[in-house]
Amino acid sequence: MNEVIEKLKVGYNLDEELAHLLYSRGLKHPDLIPVTFEPTIFNLTPPESLPNIREAVRKLLTAIGRRDKICVWGHEDSDGVTSTYVLKTTIDYLGGITTYYIPSKATEGHGLSEKGLKIVKEQGVSLIVTVDSGMGSVKEVEIAREMGIDVIITDHHEIPKVLPDTIVVNPKLGGASFPYLAGVGVAFKVAWGLLKVFKGWGIKEILEKKPDLIIMAAIGTLADRVPLWNENRALYLKGRELFDSWNHPFKTAYQELKGEFPDFDIVVSITSAGKSVDGVNPSAEIFLRRDKDEIMPILAGLLQEIEKWQTNTEELLKKALGRISRVRNYILLDMEDTEPRYLGFLASKLKDRYGVPTIVMGRKSDGTVAAEVRAPKGFNSLELLDYLSDLFISYGGHKLASGFSMRGENLPHLIEDTEIYFKENGNLSTQYDIEADFERFQHLYPQIETLSSNGVEIQVKVVGARVEELKKLVEEGKLSDPNSKLSDVSLDKEVQVIVSFYNGNHSITDVIAD
Repeated sequence: MNEVIEKLKVGYNLDEELAHLLYSRGLKHPDLIPVTFEPTIFNLTPPESLPNIREAVRKLLTAIGRRDKICVWGHEDSDGVTSTYVLKTTIDYLGGITTYYIPSKATEGHGLSEKGLKIVKEQGVSLIVTVDSGMGSVKEVEIAREMGIDVIITDHHEIPKVLPDTIVVNPKLGGASFPYLAGVGVAFKVAWGLLKVFKGWGIKEILEKKPDLIIMAAIGTLADRVPLWNENRALYLKGRELFDSWNHPFKTAYQELKGEFPDFDIVVSITSAGKSVDGVNPSAEIFLRRDKDEIMPILAGLLQEIEKWQTNTEELLKKALGRISRVRNYILLDMEDTEPRYLGFLASKLKDRYGVPTIVMGRKSDGTVAAEVRAPKGFNSLELLDYLSDLFISYGGHKLASGFSMRGENLPHLIEDTEIYFKENGNLSTQYDIEADFERFQHLYPQIETLSSNGVEIQVKVVGARVEELKKLVEEGKLSDPNSKLSDVSLDKEVQVIVSFYNGNHSITDVIAD
């Protein structure tokens, strides 16, 4: 019997089917069990639970001690910006000499780039540590080495067929960290590892002296839409709690511009609004700087950018919807000259609306095709991209959210090969996690409710239930029927229902008459 499943069954009295479900969702190590049921910051697994982190910390501390210049290489989104902040400010705190580089999505894409490597080489950088990026930068790591620059990769994206030939810290490689940490969760643990070795710090000392690390980890974790349970939930809950008391001049600058202090959710938008130029990102700048007067004009520009974003996304979504006349089991949409930064938004909205895997393409400034892929639960977008990989310049991401770039001349081949893939492999798995008759559902209910309240999303298919029995659960407040799915079915009718459990909400999402 698997050690994790056995401990869940014996130590937590958890049903075996639910134990297997948690294991399949990423609860692969027994050290992660406490934070699953009690997601507090003190239940995080320690830094050394990440694979290869000892080597990474040793190399970083050596560079800090030698006063070598270190570049924290990020990614142009909220997860990447917050990750950059977490690791750069930690290295600065320990006396290191740092710069940062966040490549432009529009011109450079994701990961290391030759353009950026040349820029940081001119700045005297001898060590790059990536955050939220780098898993696919095999060629670029070799180029960096030829330039005399060493590289450490810290990332959370899926593991490619070939790893860069350097130190790679990624929870998906193994260890006892939650495999679905956001990039900033990985950066936080690397920062904690540095503070632990250099200063002997634990979580208590971070809370007292560097709570901003947890706050930024919470922002990036929420923004990256990783599963919000286990270690992710612990970071998110604590960071959100700490945000109101965070003393950063950005908050004063925002208050002077808007007449109120910022709330947590607007910061998520602000950290993703900046567009990088030659590696410098406005969203990173307003948090890395400490002078309110310097922050004010940058922040004002970002707030205008957010307003522009909202207007543009509304128009682009209308345009995208107007181009979709028929939806089968996938969407492949070319939005032509649309900037890459809008593609993820469009793909997510279309996926949510139609419930099928969605690929939305646009163009980088050099004419290269850029694309974002979003998939509903049950579909692995990376398997699709692996199948199509011969057409790509680069690709990567998560099962449910990924992306690629390719040359325009390959577009006809992409259309043809995607159609072939979905004919052969494209059916979604059934959209539920557990099937149970009504009696078993009642037995499992308290355990599922506990997991749901701790952020685990579970879909249950209840079979052979009478409408009268289900309505009684609704009346008792144990279920909700927000769309009145039960209203038109007679009380004595037996039905199948899909019940969605998440964050303490227990909603009937579908009813099928037997």
